[in-house]
Amino acid sequence: MLLDTVKVFGVQQEPCDFLDKACSLQHLLNPALVLPEVLDAAIKFTTTQGFQAVAKGRVDFFRKWHARAKELEQTELDMRSKMDEHVNKAVEGKRLAYVGLLSIPRFASD
Repeated sequence: MLLDTVKVFGVQQEPCDFLDKACSLQHLLNPALVLPEVLDAAIKFTTTQGFQAVAKGRVDFFRKWHARAKELEQTELDMRSKMDEHVNKAVEGKRLAYVGLLSIPRFASD
């Protein structure tokens, strides 16, 4: 049996043209395109700043939130004094007043 016709499907391109076009496009499933803005900024900061700047930022972050936790110490003690013994045991080691502070919308950006 002889083939007297050839059918071609798709867009014909030279391999180099195809690769150039493919490399210029961003894939829809590229994780970098769907990262939350805050996470993207954190990754960029961590990868573009020097080790000292990253370390300083982390130390500043922990100092800030440690100070906030200290401010809430009495509130924490008051909450725990009113708790059932079993509940208090279940959340032992957790800073509940601190977690409550983080859930208040005005502190969401802190």
